[in-house]
Amino acid sequence: MSQVRKDYYPVYKTKKWQGRFHFIKTSCGRAKQLTLCTFDEAEKTSSGKKRSNSAVENYIRQKWEDKKEELIKSINYIPDEDKKVILLKDAIKEFNSFNISMYSPTHKRELTRHFKFWIKKLGNIPIDKITQKEAVKIRNRLKCADSYKNRHYSALSTLLTACVEDHEFINYNPLWKLKKKYKLQENNNVGKALSILQLQDLLKEAKNIFDINDDYKDDRKRYLREKNNDFYLLILMAIYTGARMQDELIPLKWSDYDGTKLTFRKTKNKKDRVCPIWGDVKYLLDTNEKKRDKIFMFVDYRKKWNKLKVKANISNFTPHDLRHSTVTWLLENNVPKETVAEIVGHNSDVTKIYNHIRPEHLIESVKTLKKQLKVK
Repeated sequence: MSQVRKDYYPVYKTKKWQGRFHFIKTSCGRAKQLTLCTFDEAEKTSSGKKRSNSAVENYIRQKWEDKKEELIKSINYIPDEDKKVILLKDAIKEFNSFNISMYSPTHKRELTRHFKFWIKKLGNIPIDKITQKEAVKIRNRLKCADSYKNRHYSALSTLLTACVEDHEFINYNPLWKLKKKYKLQENNNVGKALSILQLQDLLKEAKNIFDINDDYKDDRKRYLREKNNDFYLLILMAIYTGARMQDELIPLKWSDYDGTKLTFRKTKNKKDRVCPIWGDVKYLLDTNEKKRDKIFMFVDYRKKWNKLKVKANISNFTPHDLRHSTVTWLLENNVPKETVAEIVGHNSDVTKIYNHIRPEHLIESVKTLKKQLKVK
């Protein structure tokens, strides 16, 4: 289980509490670690009374907050005539030129959309005038899910962090370390799973997502049949593997398939993941003519996905919900959650024993889907 890095930590050699302030720049560079208080000051009040563990934690946290405010005030004094004003649009322009290339295409689109939102709401103001309080007010007025509100806020914070670390426009990010009272808790159970009947309808319609008329020329008919097969394989693989459609399936190359398993490169968890391939998916991959380096013709499938939902009479369902469906079916068929985590690439909170899971066991687990899935 990943560890959360705290803003402060004990130094037993000197018997002092140190605070981390790496996100604040001073005239001498970054204020990385500074002393907050001694052990005795934290554990006892001025009258000598011993503090409880929670009181000690609160005392150290307050010391950290006070020291942060002190640093921010000390570095913010710049004579007006020497101060360079950086406007929000200029900061976004620099971000798009220097930083945005490191993100995936999907993330780029999302950041661009969020930046336009903040320009509309804040105006083209100097970035050093942006405050956490104002950003939270704007975020909270949105009429959408808390998860989407958080993404808006996170995008602006990402921009300001780049302004601090890469461009040195400002000395600190005011949106960093959102106060606990302002945090929005997201629903971790978002998403839904299709029933087997709904899934059968979805796959049936996916086979003929591109309409082929009798008066089409033979070359066009052949091309559209190929696209139908391609789209059907995409949906089927999303179900069988539980892979993320845009970031894991679409970029797949034939070199990632060795006849028995697929290797997903650069997944969300920054690691390669191997998934066994069996049944219909294996047959379709093995019989494919392999005309391209990539397995799929599709780069952007969203329009066809929306058409597929209409034809299958399924609403309020996203491509990512196919992943939820795969996880749900595997768990309902008593596949251990460690094995499910290995198949779909989840970070599990339980003890990680993935390295001890045999490939044969993974294949048997994937076969539980095949037993229920019979598409005519």
